[in-house]
Amino acid sequence: QKKEKVTPTEPACLYHNAIFSPLSTYYVLECLGPGIPYNSLYKTAMPKPNLVVNLQNNTKLREMVAKMAMPQIKTFPVQISGGYQAHVRLHLPPGLREDEITRYPLVVQVYGGPGSQLVTERWRIDWNTYLTGHKDFIIAQIDGRGSGGQGHSLLHKVYYKLGSVEVADQLEVTEYLRDTLHFIDKRRVAVWGWSYGGFVAALALASPKSVFRCAIAVAPVTNWKLYDSAYTERYMGLPNVTDNYKGYDEADVSKKAHLLRDKMFYLVHGSADDNVHLQQSMALVKSLSEAGTLFRQQIYPDESHGLGGVKKHLYRSMGQFFDDCFQKQVPPEFKAGLRNDIE
Repeated sequence: QKKEKVTPTEPACLYHNAIFSPLSTYYVLECLGPGIPYNSLYKTAMPKPNLVVNLQNNTKLREMVAKMAMPQIKTFPVQISGGYQAHVRLHLPPGLREDEITRYPLVVQVYGGPGSQLVTERWRIDWNTYLTGHKDFIIAQIDGRGSGGQGHSLLHKVYYKLGSVEVADQLEVTEYLRDTLHFIDKRRVAVWGWSYGGFVAALALASPKSVFRCAIAVAPVTNWKLYDSAYTERYMGLPNVTDNYKGYDEADVSKKAHLLRDKMFYLVHGSADDNVHLQQSMALVKSLSEAGTLFRQQIYPDESHGLGGVKKHLYRSMGQFFDDCFQKQVPPEFKAGLRNDIE
């Protein structure tokens, strides 16, 4: 009996973007995930639009990805304080087997800005893909209170108090992952973020809970009085005693510089950043120095907020920092990943 060839089915499209013509008679529908993106042109009609042509199937990309060992992706909810749920996505190394004893470092990528989402169905290959595939790191992304797409109640929990519950949720969920998933090495847990994420990463490392061993803050806001007022006052009001002086004061990272002592902290900024000005990092550097806190610092001359001209150097230096951090936690005489009895 002749066997039929079975081809893998394309996952249902769960992340879309639609671009309409000026008169809305046609539109391009982009499927952006969870599978490899493709897009098609449709003619608007009722009751159902008509497919005109498939514009791009990314065939060559599909062929390339089919030959690669891609990260294992797991998405699930975790109960957090206040009766809410955080959305969590784990990027696991391709070779990880949950029934084995090997333990892997955990790196939390954080953003945390109001209305933002890291945990989506959008397909991407990025630095997370490299860290899981090349360095065997587990990457976690956590959308807690203040994030978008989960209702107004959860979204508004950061109102007038940036740097509070969104940081607490990163700590709470990371503790849960660290203590629940046996394949995570409790000794090797780090956090990093860019822009608002750098702000959250610095505050998370400064937490007395000591969940994280090290942190990277790229172009972070450190004092909301120094940031764009149109953005800041939307969420924080005014920094005076009759409005929200307390909220601004409690979100000042510089006042927590002493809490970063004896922890590994890497601060990165571009000197031509016209979004989060270099002044933000310089204020933190001054406080760190006055507090006697040793830290690593990288200033990229003439680079803007996106650090577009130095991405290769940036990611190499960040990867080296994580290697240094995790090697410090696991002495060379022990085989990394096989022992977890040293706190």
